[in-house]
Amino acid sequence: VMGDFIGRDDDKAFDERKAINIDKDNFNDVMEGQGLSVEMSVPNHLSDVKDGEERANLSTTLNFKNMRDFEPDTIAKEVPELKKLLDLRDALTALKGPLGNVPEFRKLIQTLVKDDATRDTLMKELKLDEEE
Repeated sequence: VMGDFIGRDDDKAFDERKAINIDKDNFNDVMEGQGLSVEMSVPNHLSDVKDGEERANLSTTLNFKNMRDFEPDTIAKEVPELKKLLDLRDALTALKGPLGNVPEFRKLIQTLVKDDATRDTLMKELKLDEEE
């Protein structure tokens, strides 16, 4: 297959570009070498919207170095807001083992994570709010 798949302007004319041989053994290396990424802005469904307000957008850049980077879990880890929630989920899962059978504790945790301010405080206490 031959084509102009770069998806953006390129200073080189099409006929001056070098052909790249791709096979099952070098596919991921070729992908990484191409520096594939996409910048996108999507409606932010992670925050509640008050009546009369418009939903804010969430902007992010996704980088694709191999085929696994297209999997939902990998994409979620590339979006900082989603990564924080995944880290919080992992921390809560770690707590679930020793404390998961205590009904009062479970109710308290459910109450804490429903409230945005309390959830943010909990994330700070668990040191999950720091930028990496």
